Amino acid sequence: MRRGAAAIVASGVVLVASVAVVAWVVFGRGPSADDAAARYVAALGAGDLDALRDLEAVDAGTAALAFEAATSRVEDAEITGIRTEGDHAVVEATGRIADAERPLDFSLRREEGEWVVEDNLGRLEVTTTLGDTLRVGDADVPAGSVGLLPAGYTVSPAPGEVLEGSQDVSIGSGQTVAVAIAARLRDDAAARAQPLLDAYTASCTTTADAVPAACGLRIPWAADLATADRFAYRVERMPQLTFEGAGLFAAVGGDYVVTVSGTTREGAAATVTFRDDDWTLRGSYDLGGGELALRPF
Repeated sequence: MRRGAAAIVASGVVLVASVAVVAWVVFGRGPSADDAAARYVAALGAGDLDALRDLEAVDAGTAALAFEAATSRVEDAEITGIRTEGDHAVVEATGRIADAERPLDFSLRREEGEWVVEDNLGRLEVTTTLGDTLRVGDADVPAGSVGLLPAGYTVSPAPGEVLEGSQDVSIGSGQTVAVAIAARLRDDAAARAQPLLDAYTASCTTTADAVPAACGLRIPWAADLATADRFAYRVERMPQLTFEGAGLFAAVGGDYVVTVSGTTREGAAATVTFRDDDWTLRGSYDLGGGELALRPF
């Protein structure tokens, strides 16, 4: 009796295993190209980056960062045709982005039973009158060409702390859209950049054994001392920054007191105090790489 029961159980195991094999053969090829196409189009409309990554429609780089902060998504998308040949498919689709009809065409490729998306980006060609970097969504990109997912974007010059002049653009797949940004300094750009100058001038006025270069410090200690070995500063007011034309800046109206320790011509130790109530720096500024850099002369 126990032998018979064992035989029945063994037969049951074989039967279950057979069913599993059949299920793998029938269902193991994964979703169809039609299903993958529908998922991709839906993900564009929903702004679903996880779904787009699952379909390999976007990586973790610039296109994803830009798409995450897109100003408008695909609406009323419609797949108008799918042509499948073996492990490849070409999908024709359209949708509305920011009230403009845009193409959403893309391709599919089957890998290990799963369909993945390719040839789905548009190209944005962008130039700017100031700097060399643009902000597209949440991505900083160099001026030139960048691939983007179909969506609407705000393009602005970087760094946005001191530059303005944005433009909205929508782009479909396979499209190349050119944008020229007329960047300009914000009205309050100098006030926004003042902390950067303050940090620099603070480094100029730390106690030291020499007068630093490119700091605008005028200390006529040689009129009273033969040598100077210690400069101790008290800053009353930092120079105030203004931007000038041709990439130049001026910082004026600073006020500092400096006590200089050294020796007289007679060899005696002495200290002399000087005041400059018109502390002034001049220099150039650079906007490369999406950052503001001040370069005092």
